[in-house]
Amino acid sequence: MDTHLAALLQLQELEQRHRELHSQITTLPQRIAHLEKELQPARERQQAAAQAIETQQGERKQIEAQVLELKQKIEKSRAHSAEVKTNQEYRAVKDEIEWAEREIRQREDRLLALMEQAEKLEAERAGAQQTLAEQEAGLAGRREEMTAAGEVWRGEQRELEKEIHALRAQVDANLLHRYDRIAKLRGKALSAIVKETCSCCRVRLRPQFLQEISNHPERRFFCEYCGRILYQATVEVPPFTGDIQVAG
Repeated sequence: MDTHLAALLQLQELEQRHRELHSQITTLPQRIAHLEKELQPARERQQAAAQAIETQQGERKQIEAQVLELKQKIEKSRAHSAEVKTNQEYRAVKDEIEWAEREIRQREDRLLALMEQAEKLEAERAGAQQTLAEQEAGLAGRREEMTAAGEVWRGEQRELEKEIHALRAQVDANLLHRYDRIAKLRGKALSAIVKETCSCCRVRLRPQFLQEISNHPERRFFCEYCGRILYQATVEVPPFTGDIQVAG
């Protein structure tokens, strides 16, 4: 294998890794934002408990105000009873007081029920708040890990860009142009010959073509179906050192 192909193979690996890093980095904000969605159920439980407590407190205040109003009405009725002059008027005042007392008892029973319910609601809110706090702490750690990983990826990406730039500067311009065109169209520009087949498009190569490749290892060949640059998978790829030699 000539050194240009060796350089392109390493270039292909580096650019593939660069694309992977780019995908990881560009989707990182979305993945971090997705973490916040994991908190939504716990937040909804906490908000529901808080809303239930607020609603209950509103009802208690309303009932307490009604009780106070009824007690004031009883006081006025009792004060008025001293002024009545007929039995009919006295019975009317008495009925009014008894009705108000019954209404007070009903409301006080409801207040007791609400007070018992309030203890359960407070326990539910406390539990929801604790669960939310625990989940937030756990997600904060994961968010920090992902942010740190992003910084590592960016650092690796910058180093890859330097290596990629150095490799591209050394490869034959015409070959590099064809490599870029194939990579843009196919994703991978180089393909290994495995069991007489192009490993990328999976098309079996013609026997005459394979014989020509075998007879001329110094030449460059392209898959007759997908157009990718071919190389023998059985040939050990030498590490590219930057020393480009012109193929014969």
